[in-house]
Amino acid sequence: MIDTQVIDHCQTLIKSARTLERSFSQPLCVLDTNIALDLWHFDDPSCRPIKSLIENEEIIPVGHFDTLVELADVLSRPHFQLSEEGCQLVLERWLHHTAIFEGALREDSYCRDSDDDKFFALAQATRASFLFSKDKKVLKARGKAKRFGCKVLTPEQFKSAI
Repeated sequence: MIDTQVIDHCQTLIKSARTLERSFSQPLCVLDTNIALDLWHFDDPSCRPIKSLIENEEIIPVGHFDTLVELADVLSRPHFQLSEEGCQLVLERWLHHTAIFEGALREDSYCRDSDDDKFFALAQATRASFLFSKDKKVLKARGKAKRFGCKVLTPEQFKSAI
């Protein structure tokens, strides 16, 4: 169960986010929570090519209130040992680079882990070109994303493809 303080905080944060109101000429991508952490908290070297493209606005991450809440919830877990300021910094980095899709997400089943269905639904709703993940269950469901034109890739697979 997600803490109501996390949800309230996300509702405040998302008000300042840019929304996906216009079409972008750049490809859109969805970042699952682990990739967002690798980009904005851990600075994982395998994610640096993606990070560079995002920072140069050559690829645009898309998010949703539900994906923001999941990220905030994960960041607030004790094993991350992050201060409130540390959590806030990661969330602000995510929000700075992410265009928010405000529409409702489909509730279809895409993945064996239903918590990950939101990433597929977001990719489908926004016609994202890529969904980046390291999660084995997400990667196994890549065939479903392929049906709506989205490639599910690890950062390493993406680096090999560019």
